[in-house]
Amino acid sequence: MDRLRSVLAGLLLAEGVVDLPKGEGKREVVARLGRLACGAAGVDPGHEKAVLDALWEREQILSTGIGIDIAVPHVRHANVGREVLRVGRSKDGIPFDAIDGRPVRAVFCILMPAGNHRRHVEVLGAIAASLKDPVRREAVLSAPDAASFVARVFAP
Repeated sequence: MDRLRSVLAGLLLAEGVVDLPKGEGKREVVARLGRLACGAAGVDPGHEKAVLDALWEREQILSTGIGIDIAVPHVRHANVGREVLRVGRSKDGIPFDAIDGRPVRAVFCILMPAGNHRRHVEVLGAIAASLKDPVRREAVLSAPDAASFVARVFAP
């Protein structure tokens, strides 16, 4: 758990967790979280569309709905200056073409600078590992607010 904390520290922040409006589809959610992440990553407004397009194109190659109620849309891009994670929560779930066929209740959107493939994979793995236990996952996903959500991910 310490390794997971160290990988996600500074990325998974309460101010980066938002509740998603009911009824939004996969494309709207990816765009919403992508825009939030672009703002936090300092992406120049003139380059935001390129980053968002790349994020959606990645999603079209293979759904990032990894099952276990989560999706992890992600992209490494030259116009991203620093790594950012934004999370959208949905009580009802969002159809996301997940591998297990179930709607997702948490969408972890990752933007990273181009390069550093190892760090990219490390963050993806830490998210999945932190939520693989069903009891922990349910505690995280049922958190009443963003601060509790983050605290429960990092709980021992």
